[in-house]
Parts: sequence; C-alpha cells; structure tokens
Amino acid sequence: MSRRLLNGMIAGQVALALLLLLSAGVMIRSFSRLLQVEPGFRTEDVMVATMSLPQNEFRDRDSQVQFWNELVARVGALPGVEAAGAVSALPMSPHGADFDLPISILGDAAPSLAEQPRAQYRAAVPGYFDAIGMTLIRGRLIDRFDREQGRPVMVLNESAERLLFPGEDPLGRILGVPMAGRIEIVGVVGDVRHSGLDAPPSPELFVAYENFPVRDMHLVVHSARDEAELAQAIRSEIAALAPALPVTRLVTMEALISESLAQPRFNMALLLSFALCALVLATVGIYGVISYSVVRRTGEIGVRMALGSDARRTFRLVVGQTLGYVLVGGVLGVVGSFFAARLIRGLLYEVSPLDPLTLVGVVVVLVAAAAAAAAIPARRATRIDPVAALAAE
Repeated sequence: MSRRLLNGMIAGQVALALLLLLSAGVMIRSFSRLLQVEPGFRTEDVMVATMSLPQNEFRDRDSQVQFWNELVARVGALPGVEAAGAVSALPMSPHGADFDLPISILGDAAPSLAEQPRAQYRAAVPGYFDAIGMTLIRGRLIDRFDREQGRPVMVLNESAERLLFPGEDPLGRILGVPMAGRIEIVGVVGDVRHSGLDAPPSPELFVAYENFPVRDMHLVVHSARDEAELAQAIRSEIAALAPALPVTRLVTMEALISESLAQPRFNMALLLSFALCALVLATVGIYGVISYSVVRRTGEIGVRMALGSDARRTFRLVVGQTLGYVLVGGVLGVVGSFFAARLIRGLLYEVSPLDPLTLVGVVVVLVAAAAAAAAIPARRATRIDPVAALAAE
C-alpha cells in the first residue's frame, strides 16, 4: 500500500470523525439548552392520572360534571395533598382532548371565518391551575363559586391575550366559542410550553368544565407524599366513585417531561456513539499508519540522524507531517459540516449546526488525539540507531 494512499486514509478518517463529533457536540449543547428551559408549570411533586369516561356509564353532561367535581374534591382532601384539579389537555402528554377552535370577540366586528383567530381550547376543573403551578398574571382563576352560580367563565394565557386583545384589558370581555357559547374572561395566566420544551407557547383558553365537559381528562395532584402511597390513594378514590373505570395512565410530571425528551436524547446518544467510534478509528488509524511509515522510513531517518539531526528534530518531523494530514482532514470535515448542517438543523434547539465554540472544542480534541497517536511511533523513530539503519540499507 502506497504512502500517499495511507496518508489519504488518515485525512478521510479525520474528516469523518470531525463531522460526527461536531454533529454530536451541537446535539449535546442543544439538549443542554432544552434542560434549562422553564416549562411554565410545576414539574416536581405532581402526579397525573389520565382517564376516559365510558359512554355507557356516563351518558349525560350532568353525570360527567358530577364525577369530576366529586373526584377532585375527594383527592384534594387526601392527607398530604396540597392541590388537585383536572384538565382536558395536559402539557407534555400525548393523551387527552385537545381542540383548536375559532374564537369570536363579542362586541367587535365579526371577521370572516378565514380571518377569525384560533386558540387551543381546554376544559378545566377548579384547582387545576394551583395543582400544576401556573402563574396568575391578572384577574382570578376559575373556582367552585362559578359552578354554584352557573356562571360561564374562562381564563386566557398570555399568548391568547396578545392574540385577541393586543394592548387591551381582556377582563370582563365576552368570547363566543363553538360548543360552549358566550363565556366571560375572568383571568390571565402565564404561558406554558404545552407541546414540548422546544415548542413555543400557543394561545390557550381554559373553560370551566361545566361549560365544556369532555370524556378524556387528566387528574392533576400536587403533593410531596410518597409516590407509591399517593398513587394507591388516588386509585382508591377513583374506584370508590366508579369501580369499573380504568385509569389509562398514572405517572409523575417529571416522567412526562422525560418522555418528551426521549427523541432528542436518542438522537444525541446515537450521534455521540458514532462520533466516539469514528474518533477511536481515526486515532488507531493514525497510530497504525505512522508506525508503518516509521518502519518504511527507517533508512531515511537513520541518514538524517547520521547527518546531525537530533531526537527532538526527528520527533517534530514525524509528528508535524502527521498533523499536516490531520489538518487536511479537518478542512474536509468542516466543508462536509456545511452540507450536514441542513440535515440536523431541525433537530437542534437554539444552537447553530456550525456552532463556533463546539467546532473549536472538536478541533482541539482531534488534534490532541492525533498528536497522542503519533507520539508513540515518533518516539520510537528517535531511538533508531543510525549505524544499524545504514547497515540494513
């Protein structure tokens, strides 16, 4: 195998290693950024039970409303429970009833259907906002007195407020919502990242459950009580009200967030494993090629040393030539990264596919690995006996 081909293999291995290491590096930085995102709700000490009321047992609206009001009251009274409520669509959860509906503002000129603003529409049982830890910005939350007075009320999030009432006070305004009719706005809550930590908040309307009962709901419980004990207590209260009602899922909020990060975590781990394999192959390849090159250049090195080249110069010669091919491979890897950037851009969160800090770190790792791989055979070259090398020639 020719020396030129071997050196070309070094450059190719280094280029591949740089490309994969850079991709893995930006994925790690992206994942780190995701973990630092504030979701807008409480993540610790929150347990969620997902249920779907069967039609044969809960046939009308009143039976559904009565079940959820009683269940929330019973669970909220459990020892160690600080707050309990329910909602039709929970952040980070793929289960539940989620509606994207057009909204009309009563008193304003009615726009065409195509121009009508739309928002995510959720049914909430009093106590949900306290249980999930959403921040009240202004006004008040939905409470049991609204239910007792038969008063249709709703709460907006900040994104919905900016969409529907830019620069205006929404409190007291009336919205017309399909399937629920005329509903008064009584409060504004902070935004949450409903669809994932990497997804921006969307406009949301929270309507009292009595005005929009749905069968798929999430019971949300805030408690520092032991998870196993709390889960058993929640199941007991559900069974006391509806013995045949299955609990689709009973998990913590932290588990739901962890599941929402499963795909970016897998992408990061996959790229990192490929990058480490490429780095090992490049390092082993450099070591093998340099060792082979030193053996083939024994005579040349012996002549250089016989003519006065000392061990330090010989060492720099061998390592310097190796780093030259590493540099060529690095340039090729950077060029390849410009094309790969298009493929991974959609997988990243607030990180450039060609992040300069990550690129510098990858180059430092590659140069250090290449220098270490070349150092051993280079050191061996400095110990060549000029007389023996010339005699062998």
